[in-house]
Amino acid sequence: MPPKNTVITNMGSEEALMLATQWISNCVQDHMYCKLVDPPDEPTELPTRLLYVGAPGDIRLCHTESLPKETLYMTLSHCWGSIRFLNLTTHNMATLERSILIDDLPKTFRDAIIFARHTAVKYIWIDSLCIIQNSDDDWQRESLRMGKVYSNAYCNIAATAASDSRAGLFVDRDIKVCLPIIIRVPNYPADESAPCSSDPSMYICEEKSLWEREITNSVLGRRGWVLQERLLARRVLYFASSQIFFECRSQQVGEFYPTVELLQKDYFDAHLKGEFSKALDNLHNIPVQHHQGYALHAWIRLVEKYTACDLTYETDRFPAIAGLAGRMEPILNCRYLAGLWEHELVHQLLWHRYGEARRTAIYQAPTWSWASIIGQVNFGFVQLSKEKCIAVQHIEVTNRDGNEMGQVITGYLRLKGALIPSSIIIDKDRLPATETHLYIEVRGFTYYFVPDTSEELDEKFTNERCFCAPCDYEEGFSSWMIGLVLKPSGKKGEYQRVGMFTNRYASSNDMRIGRRFFRLPKADHAEKALITMNFFEKYEENIDCYTFTII
Repeated sequence: MPPKNTVITNMGSEEALMLATQWISNCVQDHMYCKLVDPPDEPTELPTRLLYVGAPGDIRLCHTESLPKETLYMTLSHCWGSIRFLNLTTHNMATLERSILIDDLPKTFRDAIIFARHTAVKYIWIDSLCIIQNSDDDWQRESLRMGKVYSNAYCNIAATAASDSRAGLFVDRDIKVCLPIIIRVPNYPADESAPCSSDPSMYICEEKSLWEREITNSVLGRRGWVLQERLLARRVLYFASSQIFFECRSQQVGEFYPTVELLQKDYFDAHLKGEFSKALDNLHNIPVQHHQGYALHAWIRLVEKYTACDLTYETDRFPAIAGLAGRMEPILNCRYLAGLWEHELVHQLLWHRYGEARRTAIYQAPTWSWASIIGQVNFGFVQLSKEKCIAVQHIEVTNRDGNEMGQVITGYLRLKGALIPSSIIIDKDRLPATETHLYIEVRGFTYYFVPDTSEELDEKFTNERCFCAPCDYEEGFSSWMIGLVLKPSGKKGEYQRVGMFTNRYASSNDMRIGRRFFRLPKADHAEKALITMNFFEKYEENIDCYTFTII
């Protein structure tokens, strides 16, 4: 922490940069957990290209084949914004390999280079200058490697407060706004546990939303790509609006908040990096048979966080999280299928939108995948119970270039289970219609209906026949059931997902929703008459199960 009498007005001051450099050095030398996860002397896989910035007046693009594997490099997380700036293309690659004038670079890039030199790191990776921007093939290849680019970097520099590359890292700030407020309580009994223990009558007024305001809800923090950049990087320096923050797997500090307790973190945001690391790296502390469940829980929480972020291009839906999926794959040890894992697949189907959502304008994923909509999703209704009333028969996903972490071209899911003709009910007396005012009737029982998007609420849809496919249930005093709501596609036995239904967490004031039942009644002759041959692929009468496909 800077001396009490020091007034730092710019984040590019010598004092601020020395403090940031010291944080990194302390992590490398003293953090046992960080050294355990990322051994400092272990050779790493380098990016395809890096920028050499090791000497003043000498900046150039380098191909890394000839560099030692232990070469240190930094990365930059930044918002592109709408302005034009220097990019790598097939036309200027030879020129950039010879020399790049620092005046040709935007301020954010220049500031990042200044900091890299301050730490004696001679190389930096910046996406716009290390990926060929007019080559779709190069972008596809390099975008799927970004996970390793960030995880192998010495430190990631995050331009957290910059809306575009003109803003820079080093900004002026009002020191009075930055410093914590300290108040004195005269004649108050001494409290040795007070934060200012040298003077027990003095107390620090903590800003509980500091991390959320400065990091989570920053311009950069809302970008989808940044989630994996943050989680996979060994260390991150956030150049925020009021001060510099540092985060590694062991520590989170700020210039004026030198201890982790003062950041007042919520569980799955400020703790996000540490919890993700522990989910992957601390598996030796739990029995092997629980590894998959532990990692799958972490993945579900990541998807909830990721879908709340913004992406400029819908086609980045899977590439922007490919690095995180790649870290999960060895633990889950199963196929990765359009954002879901083959292990416990049925439970992962039970996502629902959390707020406004719409279907992607261009096909990105099958309708059973959370990636088929633009908007935040939540798995809050999901509970890994022992009972399942549906079985996966076959699942197939085709990806671009055959890489299962990349963009999805097509996919389908074949299931076997109950298929129940159902009616959607919109409560006209409680408009405007919201999720809690939408219901679906299933064999005489009423459930909440949560449509995947508002598009599923038009009059045409509510007048069409839809089907419910129960997926999971629990019997007992407070029984519940949850499943998918499907709409026929027009092809034999083929459906699109349009929502989910459940009676879990039903409000005690909502008398429509039944809370105690043991099993749905069996289908009667009238119901079976509605399910004609074109609505299923196969019917097994002895177990009353249909085989059908969701696309």
